[in-house]
This record gives sequence, C-alpha cells and structure tokens, in this order.
Amino acid sequence: MTRQSHIANSLNAGPISSVEFAGLCLSILKLGGSIRFKARGFSMKPSIRDGDIITVVPIPATRLRRGDIALYSGEGGALRAHRVISITGRGSNKMFKIRGDSFTGSLEDVASHQVLGLVTQTTRDGRSNNTCRALPRYRALVRLQCRQALHRVAPVASRRAWNALRKLGRIILEAE
Repeated sequence: MTRQSHIANSLNAGPISSVEFAGLCLSILKLGGSIRFKARGFSMKPSIRDGDIITVVPIPATRLRRGDIALYSGEGGALRAHRVISITGRGSNKMFKIRGDSFTGSLEDVASHQVLGLVTQTTRDGRSNNTCRALPRYRALVRLQCRQALHRVAPVASRRAWNALRKLGRIILEAE
C-alpha cells in the first residue's frame, strides 16, 4: 500500500476528534503543505460562514499582518480561524489580538507559537474568494456593520441627533 492510499484510507475511516484534526493540520502545515476544510461556527460571519471551505497555507507568525485571518490553536487545542486586530512585540515574541468578524466574542491574546497558518481563500457555493491581506475590505465591513446597527437599534435617536445638529447649526449661523 502506498503512503497516499494509506492516508486516504485513514481519512475515510470516519469522523475524527477535534484534537486529532488539529494534530493532522499541524503536521501538514509544518511539512509545508496547505489544507482545506469545512469551517464550522458563526464567529467569522459574514467573511466565513458555517459550511464554507477554507484554504490555509503555512506562514511564520512573524509575517502575519493586521487584517489577516490566522488559523491558530485556541483553548484546549481547538483550531480557530479569526482575524488579527493588532500586533505587539517583535520577532518570535509577537503577541496577536484576535477576534471573529461577528464581534460576538472578546479579543483573544494569541502567542506566535499558537499560530499555524494563514487563511488565503474561502469557497462558498462553488465560488472562491481570496481573503489574503483583506484589511481594506475588513474596515469597510466594520463601517457597514456599525451603520446597520445604528439604524436598527436607534433610528429615532439618530434622527433626533441629526435634527439637533441641524438646529444647532442654524443657531450658530444666525449668531454670526
């Protein structure tokens, strides 16, 4: 039996635990290979939705930038793919503040040694989307989500604030 067929047979043996999956991903990425798997969860919605196929390539943590989506080992060894919000430190002592795009969780502190790779692509309904170096799109997404939240939560308050500003502007103009 060849090595490839042995791996294929072991992967078709049935579901594996999240710890086994994390170990398999770590091994493949350390050997320089890329991985593709189905994302589970809603923490990265709308960038990555539950059931999207994501592609991860190995990357040294020192090359991650703000706005990248990193695959890392979280609590209990579970794998997570979240966006890098900020970076502190230098070289192998870098620390990353990471959070999902849905803003449902708090910022996580992730050390360089926990980072496994970079999410470079998502596939949804057969269409691929490049996620690499997506900071400008992320900023636009945040602005859009804030705008939508403002209109959902306080449409009356925002109208009142706008009217108050207009009235204040008229008073200032009249005083001149």
